Amino acid sequence: MNYTELFYPPRFAVGPGSIQAITDFTKEANLTCALIVTDAFLASAPVMAAVTDVLKKAGIPYYVFDRVISNPDAATVDRAAALYTEKKCDHFIAVGGGSPIDVAKGASLVAANGGAIQHYIGVNRTVHQGVPVIAVNTTAGTGSEVTRAFVLTNRENHTKAVSLDHHCLVAFAVSDPQLMLDLPGEVTAATGMDALSHAVEAYCAVNHNPFTDGLSLQSAGLVNGALLTTLHEPYHLDSRTDMCWAAALAGYAFSNSGLGLIHSIGFQLENICPVPHGQAVGLFMPYVMDFHRQAIPERIADLGVACGFTDKSIAAKQVVAHFYEMITAAKIPTLREVGFRADDIPALAAMAMEDPTLATNPVQPAVEEVEEIITRAYCNDLQ
Repeated sequence: MNYTELFYPPRFAVGPGSIQAITDFTKEANLTCALIVTDAFLASAPVMAAVTDVLKKAGIPYYVFDRVISNPDAATVDRAAALYTEKKCDHFIAVGGGSPIDVAKGASLVAANGGAIQHYIGVNRTVHQGVPVIAVNTTAGTGSEVTRAFVLTNRENHTKAVSLDHHCLVAFAVSDPQLMLDLPGEVTAATGMDALSHAVEAYCAVNHNPFTDGLSLQSAGLVNGALLTTLHEPYHLDSRTDMCWAAALAGYAFSNSGLGLIHSIGFQLENICPVPHGQAVGLFMPYVMDFHRQAIPERIADLGVACGFTDKSIAAKQVVAHFYEMITAAKIPTLREVGFRADDIPALAAMAMEDPTLATNPVQPAVEEVEEIITRAYCNDLQ
């Protein structure tokens, strides 16, 4: 049979004040005790107070697991699942960006299926739906609040494992731009680039379909119109809201179509240099797109049209240059600035060739071609 199956959360609230919808959801789902999963910084930040105020109003007791770190590992997931069981909770509330949400999603699988998260790393390794997760998104970029994916880091061999499992889809996702007004500029920029890279790769992926195509193009257009405004005017609520939509739409898209070479290289760069994920993928996005102009020029041109370049005969070249200019304007650091060395280019290319996200790239490059892409990024050579 030749059919497409789509995966996305059953409920999603986006827009100013949407955090209040948690009260209705917990009541309807008969949820009675929450484990909040977050990091140490957010645990004492105003955003946490906003979440706990809603829970107190709803009469929902809660406990806090605040040991999530950037690029979380399997041990963190298992610790969160253990505390959930110890405290007899019946749902998770993830507060944060991709890391806390991924930990909560992974822990929900462990809580429902038993064992340890290591047993479920891969593709659809679980039997039972994870316990309910409410994802309160505090950044606009990762899309984790709406995807069936979670990413964990193996600190022993410095690799990342991307897992897909529809049983980890959150029960209720919330993207309230009012929670993001005080985000540091570098976080807004990096997560915005993450959203844009998701839109680009979902549109180019071999498994794209009409559903993901529409979401990807809409997301790219929203990021193009909103990200720089948000960076220049952090309290511009309409632009923050557009970025929430963009991140979610791109998340829906790549969760159902796949990613590609931008993430294959970006994920592996993170294993060599301590660079945030959004910066890592942003660094390589225009160079990978330029490489893809040879194989899928029509689709790159479509992304250009979505961003306002109306002459499709030159839109592909224009959008590649435009995204490079956006990255520069957003002050995304260069490869040299993040400490990457030219000597590491062969190793990074070889690692990227082994990354599972390469499977859905529109073309399968040779390692020499990947080395050339990385070299161009290192030299800022977008000619």
